Formats: sequence, C-alpha cells, structure tokens
Amino acid sequence: GLIKPDGAVWIVRPKGRRDITEADTMAAGKRAGLVDVKVVSFSEMHTAEKFVIPVAKRPVPRREKDVTKT
Repeated sequence: GLIKPDGAVWIVRPKGRRDITEADTMAAGKRAGLVDVKVVSFSEMHTAEKFVIPVAKRPVPRREKDVTKT
C-alpha cells in the first residue's frame, strides 16, 4: 500500500556481511509481495537490489471517460 503500482523499492546492504545476505533481502522482498528486477554495485562497500510489484498483481489503471464538448 505504500508503493505506487509502477514504483520501486531499493534495498542497499553492505557487501561481504554474513548477517545480511542477498538471500535475506530476496526473501524479504518476496514476503512483501515484490519481485527483484535488478542487482547493482552501489559502491565499493554496498550492493543494492531493486524490487517492484509484479505486473500481474498491479491494479488496473482507471480510464478517464471521454468527455465530448457540444
């Protein structure tokens, strides 16, 4: 509910730590109903993973009704 349907969440974590692993962040994203779409080297000391709402689970956008002026 806090992320826009076409928005994303980035998780930045320290590299080389055994207490915060890629598997941990992937599992957390999955528990939140998100899917990972990108992993990047954020800096020499940090990695970042991008999570989004799966397309199939995004709400269908409402169409604006056509208004014709007469």
